Amino acid sequence: MAGDDVDGTGPTQASPAGDAPTDVASGVTRRTDAADSLLGGVLAGRYRIDRRLGSGGMGAVYAGTHLLLDRPVAVKVIKPRFGDDPGIAQRFIQEARAASVIAHAHVVEITDFGETDGGTAFFVMERLEGEDLAATVAREGPLAWQRVVHIGEQIARALAAAHKHGVVHRDIKPANCFRLTRDDDPDYIKVLDFGLAKVVGGASRGDDASLTQTGALLGTPGYIAPELYRGLAADHRVDIYALGALMHKLLTGELPPMRLGSDDPTELALSAVPPGLQAILRRALADDPSARYPTAQAVAADLRHLAAGTGVSLDPGSDPPAASGPLLAVTHDARGLSFTIGAPLLGVLLLGLGLFVFFSLRADGLPPAEPAGVPVEPARSDAEPGPPVAAAPAPPAPPPPVPPPPVPAPIEPTSAEPRPPTAPSTVEPRTASATSDPEPPPAPPADPGATTDGPGPPPVSALPAGSPAAVQKAIRRRCAGTFDYTVRLEWKADAEGRLIPGSARVVGAPLHNDAESCALRQLVRTELAWTPDETYTHAFKSG
Repeated sequence: MAGDDVDGTGPTQASPAGDAPTDVASGVTRRTDAADSLLGGVLAGRYRIDRRLGSGGMGAVYAGTHLLLDRPVAVKVIKPRFGDDPGIAQRFIQEARAASVIAHAHVVEITDFGETDGGTAFFVMERLEGEDLAATVAREGPLAWQRVVHIGEQIARALAAAHKHGVVHRDIKPANCFRLTRDDDPDYIKVLDFGLAKVVGGASRGDDASLTQTGALLGTPGYIAPELYRGLAADHRVDIYALGALMHKLLTGELPPMRLGSDDPTELALSAVPPGLQAILRRALADDPSARYPTAQAVAADLRHLAAGTGVSLDPGSDPPAASGPLLAVTHDARGLSFTIGAPLLGVLLLGLGLFVFFSLRADGLPPAEPAGVPVEPARSDAEPGPPVAAAPAPPAPPPPVPPPPVPAPIEPTSAEPRPPTAPSTVEPRTASATSDPEPPPAPPADPGATTDGPGPPPVSALPAGSPAAVQKAIRRRCAGTFDYTVRLEWKADAEGRLIPGSARVVGAPLHNDAESCALRQLVRTELAWTPDETYTHAFKSG
């Protein structure tokens, strides 16, 4: 916890809008602060004061150490010059009470409260290492809308917990929201400084009425809700307005313009953010409190839905819910350009990729088509064969006439219809014993039972040299949609250098997925000349 605005509390003076720390306008005579005598001392017998971290309107914050637990802490002590002002002392005590009663992950934790030997009040809180959002915006400029949504949701959840306990913060601004790294989240937020908090309802101890003077304007200009400027009654919705102004500041680097006297939502120059986020800001920054979100929890829910791409809810009577984001958003911040694919476009891309993979695998799994005009082995029958039957001529070229046999006899009908050969020929009858041990005919054509596979494989000398790189190329071309990780294969070549299909396997525990099946299929189908009797092992990678 560092910086000069660790407190920033008290009624505001007439000052320029922005995040400048506000001071306290009190009616008492202020005495000059004495030398910092707390450094090196021990408070309440257990808190050693190590160094000063910063100073605000009515208190100073020190880095300290809990001597019994040897744990770093932060100690906030009321300034000596305000020690004689009972109103400020009472407000200081209420800050500790308000923050301690909430007990939320995104609210600074108050662990102890007491007085120094001189009677000055102090309280102890967790020490945070990081920076406030005002420093982040000053260094990085406008933030990406995705970061702002994440940050805003955390602040909204903290405010929802505070409002549940009857605590209204009344000074939400970047300087009072601390950013640190926790659980691998570099934008983890803690809400600080409840010095202006108002405790209402059942949580009130009856002290708040004396802390709110008639006509006093509490908060930081630019984050103060319009109804407070008008002197109207205010409730927890002033925090919702301040949260909207804070998010506008993070997104654009500027505070939202105020149009007092208008019932329309503030017009926002936020063309680079999704329409859903614009709708959230317009509702949070509505001039009329009744047109804002009813609760901080509702703000957190819409920000969470926007981050998840499920849309946001708008106030009654407005247009239908806006889309959760553009198809493709390009943002620029201190980290450089970033591209965000919207949920609709992402869905279309995933659908297209799924269809491509489906049809690619289906095409690979279909058997090769038989070439036209290839003779097929005729049907066999165990019945007594009749005289030879002439085959029908092929349609393209009529063959010369064939004399009919002397005694034609019909053959047994079968389920398979033979295709006509390219030239007329006769088929010699076979006996049942001959079909069990076929012999090649003495003259061409070749054995009809082997003609369904087309011409024989090319000689090994005509094949390209085998290499894992050639197989990798085939895998990349044919398995693009499924091959997204490393698959390790093993195979062996025979004595001629051809791959033995039965030797191809996955090394290690097979996953039986599409990637392995496609890789094995491409390895076996790729005709390459390997080193004879050699065993290969290679890991094929994606891309």
